Amino acid sequence: MIPAYFDDLTVNNLYNEINFPYAVADDINIIKHQLIESGFVPKLLSDFEEKGIYNISVGVSRAWSKINDTDKHVLDFISKDALYLAKQGKLKIFLNGQGEGWPMVYDKCDGYDRIHKVMQKLGLPKFSVIVGDANLFFEQDYHKWCCENNQSPMIRHCYFLTCFYYFDNKFPEYPLCLDAIKNEESKDFNSLNRTNRTHRIEHLYRLIKNKEYQKGLVSGHLPKDFKFVPMFHNVTYKNIKTTLDEVGPLTVDGKWFNVNPDGDDTAIFNLNIYKNSLLSVITESSYFYSGMFITEKAFKPIAAGHPFMILGQPGILKCFRDLGYKTNFYGIDQSYDEIIDPITRFYQFHLSLTKWMSLSRDVKIENIKRSKDLIEHNFNLLQSKNYVQESYNRLKKLCFF
Repeated sequence: MIPAYFDDLTVNNLYNEINFPYAVADDINIIKHQLIESGFVPKLLSDFEEKGIYNISVGVSRAWSKINDTDKHVLDFISKDALYLAKQGKLKIFLNGQGEGWPMVYDKCDGYDRIHKVMQKLGLPKFSVIVGDANLFFEQDYHKWCCENNQSPMIRHCYFLTCFYYFDNKFPEYPLCLDAIKNEESKDFNSLNRTNRTHRIEHLYRLIKNKEYQKGLVSGHLPKDFKFVPMFHNVTYKNIKTTLDEVGPLTVDGKWFNVNPDGDDTAIFNLNIYKNSLLSVITESSYFYSGMFITEKAFKPIAAGHPFMILGQPGILKCFRDLGYKTNFYGIDQSYDEIIDPITRFYQFHLSLTKWMSLSRDVKIENIKRSKDLIEHNFNLLQSKNYVQESYNRLKKLCFF
């Protein structure tokens, strides 16, 4: 059993309105539950007895790397007691960003450089800090950065795949594509785009402009405060907003722009959507950036028992295959996944989707029936896994072994 230390000072210094969202507090109970399930013992730092980890829950890397555009880093807020114990090798400081997986270098913020400099300033020894997040390629990106900047590694990384509390007690008893093929009213696809990203907005624009959204269960809208320069279509922002406003907001997964849908089971993982559509079209959170950030969005169709396509970083389907899942569903050209160029990948993805929609319903259903073994394999494999346990086991190996 490894102690996982928390203290009031962490809460006071890091989890307040001034520093939000550089550190987050609303996940503490979830994290403590995960730690207990994985063989850790949550304790207050004032009860320090033996070596352990010191948990600091953080958000997006660019935020906790440089707070409020000042020279402050999240590590600058650590208590003197925690800092002393880390210097003595008795604590590993765990920057717990398991819900995020963005690269450390983006939007003019070099998170690697920032963390190296603050560790040196504070006198923290090498590998006394562990960064935990959902970027599968963190280590290779970090190694590349160290080589390019003539730096020795200073931190460890633990890959986390822990988003599955979204599905707790919500797994259907069988793959829901079986309901969809029996339902004469089921749509060709579903595409849920709740959080705004530029690639999602242009995905919605294409669906609406081509009237393809009418063949699917689609969500998404463009709020007034979300501005961007279109990349995939030769149109202005005003053109895109006008087009989306003509039909939106689209809210098949709940009125999430007015209320928090995470408190509503039917919004966050609405099984009826999968019973009433033949294919899941996933627009992942990260598209342009380096690394590999896999979220619960990509696992939803697997949990629901659906064939799927993923508009995400290049190679995301290969990552799923490396995890043991099957992605070669009949009637769906997945070659877009191998394309590095984001513009070409975007168009190839949508050509594949358009081709799927152009098939007759009988052919679509036949393709799903031929893919039944693949879908059931994915459905059963996910339920047999405990990725949360696996993630924390990786953390244990990095602590003191």
